[in-house]
Amino acid sequence: MCLGTGEVGGKWASLRRCVAVMLFSISVSACAGSPAPWWDSQYDYRNGGSGASRGDVASVQRPRVRPQPQSRVQNSAPQRTSRPVTRPRQTASRSGCAHTVKRGETIYSISAQHSVEQSTLRSANNIGANNSLRVGQCLTIPGQGASNAQVATAAPTPRVKPPIGLPPPSTGQFIWPAEGRIVSRFGPKEGGLHNDGINIAVPAGTSVMAAQSGVVAYAGNELRGYGNLLLVRHSNGWMTAYAHNGELLVARGDMVTKGQSIATAGRTGSVQSPQIHFEIRRGSEALDPLKVMSG
Repeated sequence: MCLGTGEVGGKWASLRRCVAVMLFSISVSACAGSPAPWWDSQYDYRNGGSGASRGDVASVQRPRVRPQPQSRVQNSAPQRTSRPVTRPRQTASRSGCAHTVKRGETIYSISAQHSVEQSTLRSANNIGANNSLRVGQCLTIPGQGASNAQVATAAPTPRVKPPIGLPPPSTGQFIWPAEGRIVSRFGPKEGGLHNDGINIAVPAGTSVMAAQSGVVAYAGNELRGYGNLLLVRHSNGWMTAYAHNGELLVARGDMVTKGQSIATAGRTGSVQSPQIHFEIRRGSEALDPLKVMSG
């Protein structure tokens, strides 16, 4: 009841209180039916269970931000537009034809010209154990397939060498460059290697003789692993090679005769003891020196 039975004198005051209570009840009912009342529009308080009391602080977890509707989310900071990263263009890793084989050239002479290992040159161009080349063949030179900028800074400018003269006529068979014990024979070796000649163990300082008359086509140590190297060109497309020398006694372009002392034996290059690496070639093909000298 809103009016007490003994409160006739204060009926208007009681009526006003009753009306105020009714209006408050109606307001609370309206807010309770709202899907998102104002006091719960920002946070969602989750307690430990439906039976937890309002004053049970331990059961109330930290407030979790309720996700806002898409229409209410405003992005105050402008988004950056990502720009595509411009990458430098890369050149081909290898040159298609870094060297064109010319008449009279061999694996040895080409390796010496470009300062690369003979086995590396063969592997890069799928050349067999006989080192067969043909005139006009395009070869890939390992280490020269980098970008133009790298080649310009890493590769020195090749020096133009004057042409050498024609070799003198050959006289008889090839002779041994020195007397000694053969420590490595011609043919394939372990690890996929191949010996294109023979290695003769001799005392250091032993005279190395030209196996046939000819002209010195190369004299230097630019070919890694071979130390001081001599290449002598002979008539009819023959060539001999002498590696691991201690001292070279002739220079490029010098004419030599069979049996002439052209170097002294040493242990330069990749060997640990004094020896002579000796090769005989006909054109681009490496031949077994033992068979050539014996027949």
